[in-house]
Amino acid sequence: MTRPTGEIAAPRRGWAPAVSLAAALLLLLSLSLQQVWNVDYGVLLRIGQFVWQNRAVPAHDVISYTVTDHQWIELRWLFCLLVYGAWNLGGAALTVVAAAVMLITTYALLLWPSRRALVAWPAVVALGIAILGAAGRYVVRPELATYLLTAVFLFVLDQPRLRRGRWLWLLPLLQVVWVNSHTVFIFGPLIAWTYAGAAFLKTVLPLPRRAHEAVSRSFGEALRLAAAALAVTAACWVNPYGQRGALLPILLAREIGAGSFLGRWIDEFRSPFSGGVWSWDLRAAALLAVLNLAGFLANYRRLSVARLALCAGLTYLGGLAVRNVALFVLVSIWALLRNVAEMLEARSSAGRGAPMPLPAAPCRPNALGHVAVGLLLTAGAWYVATDRYAIGLGSPRRFGLGMDERNYAKAAVDFLIAEKAEGPVFHSMPDGSYMAWAGAGRYPVHVDGRLEVYGEAFLRNWIRGSNQEWEPYFAKWGINVAMLQREHFGTLIEGLRRSPQWVLVYVDHRELILVRDIPQHTDLIRRCRIDPSQPWQPRAPEPDAPPAGWRRAIGAIERPWYALGLAETWLLLGSPENAAAAVQRGLERFPRDRELGLLLAGLDYGLERGADAARLMADLGPTPVEAAGARHLAARVLAGRGNADAAIAALEESVRLAPDAGAYGALARLLAGAGRVIRARECYEQATRLSPRQVEHWVGLGMCCEQAADPDGAVRAYTEALRIDGSRAEIHNQLGILYAKRGDAAAARRCFERALAVKPDYASARANLQRVSQMNP
Repeated sequence: MTRPTGEIAAPRRGWAPAVSLAAALLLLLSLSLQQVWNVDYGVLLRIGQFVWQNRAVPAHDVISYTVTDHQWIELRWLFCLLVYGAWNLGGAALTVVAAAVMLITTYALLLWPSRRALVAWPAVVALGIAILGAAGRYVVRPELATYLLTAVFLFVLDQPRLRRGRWLWLLPLLQVVWVNSHTVFIFGPLIAWTYAGAAFLKTVLPLPRRAHEAVSRSFGEALRLAAAALAVTAACWVNPYGQRGALLPILLAREIGAGSFLGRWIDEFRSPFSGGVWSWDLRAAALLAVLNLAGFLANYRRLSVARLALCAGLTYLGGLAVRNVALFVLVSIWALLRNVAEMLEARSSAGRGAPMPLPAAPCRPNALGHVAVGLLLTAGAWYVATDRYAIGLGSPRRFGLGMDERNYAKAAVDFLIAEKAEGPVFHSMPDGSYMAWAGAGRYPVHVDGRLEVYGEAFLRNWIRGSNQEWEPYFAKWGINVAMLQREHFGTLIEGLRRSPQWVLVYVDHRELILVRDIPQHTDLIRRCRIDPSQPWQPRAPEPDAPPAGWRRAIGAIERPWYALGLAETWLLLGSPENAAAAVQRGLERFPRDRELGLLLAGLDYGLERGADAARLMADLGPTPVEAAGARHLAARVLAGRGNADAAIAALEESVRLAPDAGAYGALARLLAGAGRVIRARECYEQATRLSPRQVEHWVGLGMCCEQAADPDGAVRAYTEALRIDGSRAEIHNQLGILYAKRGDAAAARRCFERALAVKPDYASARANLQRVSQMNP
């Protein structure tokens, strides 16, 4: 019986390909069976709970106390409902398993049409690269629905005409699921119209006979694809919000696109080319892009316009934002293997006597190659499953089922609930996402990850209220509790601690809680007040511990995450003695941990316990980079204790041992404070060379240039700072002052206007604008 045109021959049997494919599956499982760690997990559960309990979707915000009048279009409701159901049935563990099943199904649909290509071990290598390249988005989030449904659409539309017919009209129904599961459902119509457009193109262009094997030359078939694409597009309106929901992707693209405020502020919206060292998943994605291009070039005689258009579009989107890279990877591995499978089919056809310009060389799987690839991928799966990969990247992930409580404010929220602290509560965006679920019914949130609900205006005010302008902001919202994520709120923590109205009552590895001194908190303050200048003892056993049970059996490793984080918290509070005590307790649990040993050595140097520090360093045998880090930490402690000269000496030694942008920046700040402007400028220049996208270094350089009577240098530095982050009103204002001093009224006016566009209530910029408006242009 003759096989239909374009259908790929069945793969050759053999044990070797099964070995490497099983190893690829192990790698996928190790990367997808990760404890829940994404910051928006709590919001997803709360949305699912709301839909289940109310049998309706929200129309306005019901989670926060700050934007209750804002419209809320929640198109993720169906996915959230499924997550909530899985949580009720099996907790976080079941949601992790379900996410892994969705990912495995996605890859199966992408690979199945090209399964013959996988008999060649290089194709399995490419698959392993793809699995790693998309690993950054293997999380319990609605984008899993987009990955799965993209695979379904490609599976159906890239089939030969005779096989596609049975499934084509299923796509509009799946689009209804898509539009109610994820906000980027727009990919469904885009894929459908791409294939319809390619079909019409084929009817009018003199393309090679074997080109577009999945697209018929029939004008009727093109019309049929167009009708299906139209039905898929119409299905976008089948959502609880009608046209507002269907047009939501356009609104989101405008609010979080490249160049927007949110696009610059949120990491996942930034371009992978925006600076910084690439992680291994981004490197793998880049390598896959090269392989995919090579696949198209090698298969140019059978070029699929639809396939090429999809890959080109997703390559562009992947370059715009990190969050798009995973979808780019999934479509790229699908396209690459489709191209390889078509080339193998062509070779087979040529071997049977069909006219084909490729040599008739049969493709025999290389057993040794498959075994080698299988061993490599299995080793990679073990490396991931033992958490070496995550710890090496500094990623907040852990292999296993359930919820990784290291990444959530669970203990802090439990403390608030147990102590009946009086809200409202101020907090970070990640903590708000968790508290939306854990504190539901007790504490409405101040902000969370639903950016489109809060809007740019609110978020700008929230950011300002998180820094120097906290007092009027807290007064506006009546804030009584500040639950502060250490790494986000250094300036605010310092301000609250200086205020007699606020009392520190809780610390852990990532959170601090300060409460307003009001009658409702009298008993809480009496029992829980924390004085950082006094020795502190934990109220409960500290939760980090070496691996045990099955983790220990597979050779897993663990960082002393709690001890390290708690030490950083105490350092932020200006208590190196308590930081050292936290490290010493950590060393009791992790006696051979190098990171803790180096941290204690740095603290000992800073506390002027030189003999103890020297013994530790001698035992550790640090590298120059590690020794430099210890000196940098010592300088931080010394500066906090008021010994600026000793801190400067420690930082000079640090940059001598290993040049580092952070150390140069810290040294420059101390030197500038000591009036040593020339050396401070040199250090800022070194910092900008080592880390050219760090705004604060450019701002510091500009200030030093001003003090050194170099206005041109200051203008260059401030201009570069604004090129990196144009949302800094104070830099616009300062740059405008420099232009005004030069007599360039037009440039000064533009700067002051930009400052006011960012911060409309900026009194200094408004006064400067009025003055410069009186100047002659």
